[in-house]
Amino acid sequence: MDWMEDRRKAKPVDEDLHQKLNNEVRKMCKQAKEKYLNKQCDEIEVNPRNMHQKIKDIVYKKKIASGHCIKAKNGSVLIDQKDIHYRRDEYIAELYKDDRGDKPSFIGQPEIPVMLKCEVVAALKAVKKRKAVGPDIIATEMTFALNVVGIEKVTKLANVKCMTREYNG
Repeated sequence: MDWMEDRRKAKPVDEDLHQKLNNEVRKMCKQAKEKYLNKQCDEIEVNPRNMHQKIKDIVYKKKIASGHCIKAKNGSVLIDQKDIHYRRDEYIAELYKDDRGDKPSFIGQPEIPVMLKCEVVAALKAVKKRKAVGPDIIATEMTFALNVVGIEKVTKLANVKCMTREYNG
């Protein structure tokens, strides 16, 4: 650990010394890792019962949960739940802040689209046959029996309902 501290102190002072210490620290870390892995292998050879678990511990990286703390605007780490809650509220307020001005207003009523005969025919064809009647007591077979005049009447009725905004009979 002293080598790492010396390396950190040498960085702003002397770049060549820092590079030399950095190489030495890397070399020492490699040796320590090699020593650790050899020790683990020796333990596996002595006790093969835990072999799979040891290999799993050595090879696979452990996932560290970091969902319990977040950073504040100034970069400090927030751990207290109250501070985290406040920061999340602040972030969402920034995210959805809308500076586009007032929304345009509509003069009069918005235009309601007119239903076409082909849409009514397509809707009638899409209805499944031989189903139970609904609260309107109209069987689907009756709607299929409509001729051109009946389809025109249904289209006209649907458009009147849309214009008056009466959707629930």
